[in-house]
Formats: sequence, structure tokens, C-alpha cells
Amino acid sequence: MRWIGITGSMGSGKSTVSEVLRTRGFAVLDADRMAHLTLSPGSPGEAEVFKIFGEVVMGTDGNLDRRALAAVVFNNKTELARLEALIHPMVREAIAQMRADLVQQGNAVAFYDVPLLFEKSMQSQFDSIWVVTSPQVARLQRLKDRSSLTAGEVEERTRHHVPEAEKVRQASVVIQNNGSLEDLIRAIDQALSTQGLTLPAATKPQRS
Repeated sequence: MRWIGITGSMGSGKSTVSEVLRTRGFAVLDADRMAHLTLSPGSPGEAEVFKIFGEVVMGTDGNLDRRALAAVVFNNKTELARLEALIHPMVREAIAQMRADLVQQGNAVAFYDVPLLFEKSMQSQFDSIWVVTSPQVARLQRLKDRSSLTAGEVEERTRHHVPEAEKVRQASVVIQNNGSLEDLIRAIDQALSTQGLTLPAATKPQRS
């Protein structure tokens, strides 16, 4: 099974690209979603976070306050490393099992949306890497529209990220998200064609 990584800077449109691929019938796994699930209410991951960081990251409902956790770790490299040491092995194990299941099901290709693909030096794990790019102004506007992050918080979270130009240099495919949704869909379809990836049988147009 071909294993393709999808990545890009915050707000570039990775999630939209992933969703378009899903509508095309492709299997797309999501690192952020899996990390979120590992810290869901009542999970072992949440319990471990409370042990490490204490009540300062606990909300009034007794569940994890993710914004409070972010405030702790994104201003402290040591604390961030402690959190990642907890979450990343859980995510890797879950994704490995899901990938094995996809192989067993006979999938010819699957995508993995990984925001920190380059930052975590995961390049060698993939058969090819798609990098989604977008102008900085557009990226910041998307982040503003979909979250409550301030410009300062965005800057702090991306301060140690690999520059977009370097991601593009190492990419197998570059998806430019600098126009309409229709433009983006055309770019994705072009990338699929260039990579020789055909739509899964269930989504191919049926002959009359």
C-alpha cells in the first residue's frame, strides 16, 4: 500500500485537502484527531496529563482544559517535550494499527495528515509527501476564523517549525491553496493524476 504524507504550515488548508480526498473515496488518517482522542475525557492519556501537569490543566468540569495545557507547554520546551513523550507513542501505536487494517482491507493507497511531519523528521516513513501551501495572510485569516488563537499564540506555536520553503523543497507534490475551493479541488485532482493515483472503485463514475 502506498503511504502518502500530507503536511503544511498552520492554516494552509491541510484539513480541507484531506476532506476532499475522503470525498474522493481515499482513506485519510489524521494525526491531530488521534492526538485529541488520546486526551479525551476519562482516557488513560488524560489521567497521565493530570499526573504530569497537575490541577492547573484541569477545567471546572474535571476534564482536561486544553487551552490551559497549551498555555503551559507552548511557552516551555521542556514541558512540551514531556507532553509529546506521552502522546506521540500512543498516536504512533494507534496509527500503526489503523494502517495495518487498511492494508488488510486491500487499500492500494492511504494518506496521513501530519502537521509536524518535517519537524519530527518523518520523511523516510512515506512513499511520497504532499505539502499544502498558502499565502501567510490567508493562513492567518483561516486561523482567526476557526479558532480563538491570537496572533501572538500562533507565532509562538510556529516559532520552531520548519520554514515553508524548506517543506516545499522536500515535497513530492505541492498543493497551492491560494484561490477558491474549486481551484483547490482541481489542484488535488491534478496531483492525483500526476502521481498515478486512481479513484477507489466505489467512487469511480459508473458507465450507463
